[in-house]
Amino acid sequence: MPGTERVRPSCSGRAPVAALAVVALLASACQPGRLRPRLPEATPSAERCLAALAARRAAVQSIRGFAQIAYEAGEDGVGARHATLVRGPDHFRLEVLTPLGALAVIASDGRELVVYARREAKIYRGPATAASVGAYAGVPIGVADVTSVLLGMPPERRPIGAVSVRRDEAVGAFEVAMPVAEGRAIVWLEPGTLAPIASETPLEGGVKLRVAFGGYRAIGSVRFPHAIDLQAEPGDRVVRVRYASPSINTEIGDNLFSFPPRPGLEELEIDRYAAGGGR
Repeated sequence: MPGTERVRPSCSGRAPVAALAVVALLASACQPGRLRPRLPEATPSAERCLAALAARRAAVQSIRGFAQIAYEAGEDGVGARHATLVRGPDHFRLEVLTPLGALAVIASDGRELVVYARREAKIYRGPATAASVGAYAGVPIGVADVTSVLLGMPPERRPIGAVSVRRDEAVGAFEVAMPVAEGRAIVWLEPGTLAPIASETPLEGGVKLRVAFGGYRAIGSVRFPHAIDLQAEPGDRVVRVRYASPSINTEIGDNLFSFPPRPGLEELEIDRYAAGGGR
């Protein structure tokens, strides 16, 4: 990826999405000494859990700020500081920053996904689909799911049957399971606040998207996760997002999410990026 530096995973920067086991998924290495919370005696109803998730989703409609984003595979990876603009339900813009300015821009306006590689004077363009996201990030998820995760929430799915809630004593969280079109989606909720700490979402082709949310800190009246990790399995590619003092619910114009053709820049299909044209 243009404008990035190679990184290796470290204990201080890792969050728990790579392991298949739920305990490993939820164990936050960012807080190595934290004990799992004791669950209260009463288990919340499915209606209360869904209402808490809906309220949190409504509370954060956009985010603007900076984040360190790393793309890792096995023991190796690349990472860089990004200027981050996100607006629900399916708009985002990530600028890969260096001391000399933005070396790359990744943007979606909900209709198309664009990767601008300044050093190569190329624009990679394609439809706003999971395949296009996968061509850039190596994690094939839809742009609405990318937006939702960057806004600090699990991918949004509509239940098609009864939702169940069970006590997961092993991880100190309430497990909310719901049947969805692709299978079964699961969200683990913090017992005190019912904030999401992890999720597992089925995708097409038998793929599961696992996301971990940590580093909750207050932004005004909203507690927002400043550490987010995601991984599509099977696969070893992990994306780690670490926000630094973001602002929420600011106005972001439509023009910031589009990237029209520009003179002097070569236009290519985004699958050329996956083939190695942008790396």
